Amino acid sequence: MVNEIRDECLITEGIRSYEILQQKNGGREVFLKGNFCVSEKSNYPVISVFQEDTGIYVWENMKPKLLPGQSWEIKLWLAAGHMYRIETGICLQCTGYDCRFLGRGTIVREVGVGEIFVIAGQSNAAGYGHQSIMDRPHPMVHMKNPDGSWEMAAHPLAHVDPPQISEHMDVLNAGHSAWLPMAKLIADQGTPVGLIMTALNGSGIQDWGPGQPLFENLIRKLKESKAAHVIWYQGCTDVNGGLSVEYSERLRALMKTLGEICPRRYMVQIDGTTNPDSPSEGWSRVREAQRRISCQEGALLIPTYDLTAFSDDIHLSSEDNLILAHRVYQAYRSGKTLQVEEAYVQSAQKAVVLKLNQEIREEVCCEDFLIRNTEGTWHCPERLEKKKQEIWFFTKKKEPLQIKMNFGRLYRGKPKTEDILPYFDILFEKERDK
Repeated sequence: MVNEIRDECLITEGIRSYEILQQKNGGREVFLKGNFCVSEKSNYPVISVFQEDTGIYVWENMKPKLLPGQSWEIKLWLAAGHMYRIETGICLQCTGYDCRFLGRGTIVREVGVGEIFVIAGQSNAAGYGHQSIMDRPHPMVHMKNPDGSWEMAAHPLAHVDPPQISEHMDVLNAGHSAWLPMAKLIADQGTPVGLIMTALNGSGIQDWGPGQPLFENLIRKLKESKAAHVIWYQGCTDVNGGLSVEYSERLRALMKTLGEICPRRYMVQIDGTTNPDSPSEGWSRVREAQRRISCQEGALLIPTYDLTAFSDDIHLSSEDNLILAHRVYQAYRSGKTLQVEEAYVQSAQKAVVLKLNQEIREEVCCEDFLIRNTEGTWHCPERLEKKKQEIWFFTKKKEPLQIKMNFGRLYRGKPKTEDILPYFDILFEKERDK
């Protein structure tokens, strides 16, 4: 008579194939639960952990803690910077307890311990590059789907396949984005990367406040994943009318909330548009809000205003997404970005002085600026000087009240691939307080 009891050890909670775990203090503790059944009382469940990138078992044939009801649990410490395969099985009396021949178990494949990035914002965060470009998947870069499953990351990251329902499901097909190439740069250094998309085409800043589906989904994903990184790329929708005036405080509230959950925030300063009907003053106002709040709230600001080889009238091209990917990667590696921290007037020399948070190289762009004086007129500086962490703009006009970069919705200077100053449109303190 055939024995109907099958020797089996299954994982029921704790981890999924292709999942990326956020590392902390050099690794990640994993708590697994499962159940088992045995045909002989002396048979028992075992757990093994294989390190895919080194080809060795770091844990082999460990006995989990057995619980009532033929269940089990175990805690594992997985070191960061590796990919793992987790195997369960039953050690069998009939094989002489030879663990080369285990009873059936669960195999969890390609689990990584590294860094998780949650992407939030609107269409350029989702990615709408439509040019042909070679940007293939990387075995150490994975993405989380809205249903909770994980898989190899591939473009378009923002596409949600039916019949899945998600807060960020778009009615349009997305395209190429900056985040896979950014993650590949990190993975090439030996760190697995997980990408979690929450961005939605056309969403405004009001859609990212408490109680709104996009906001609640973003917060939930950050908490569930324990992600150490969140990328915010949004603002084009808010350049119109009074929306740009309200943008600043809404953005500040969001950055404060994200800062309470996530250690590292990256804010991509919006680029521009070729649409002549879009208001230049709105673009300037939103960019300046992003510059100011990133300084005040400790977010890493990444400019994009020089990336103007668009896919259409507003979306970054695939080629420009690769440049943006490099800039975010550099911010990740260094933990800092070039920012204008403050501005003041040195009246004795009739100069506006911008203070920066780090020393700038000679190659950093410093051109095309305007100063507004007490008479309300704009003029170009007579000359400028770079002094390590300062830029001095000399003027012979009356006392300056404001300084800004000399462009609105669209930058028309030469494309750049090195560090650039963030866009700024700074009102000096006494003017802001009016």
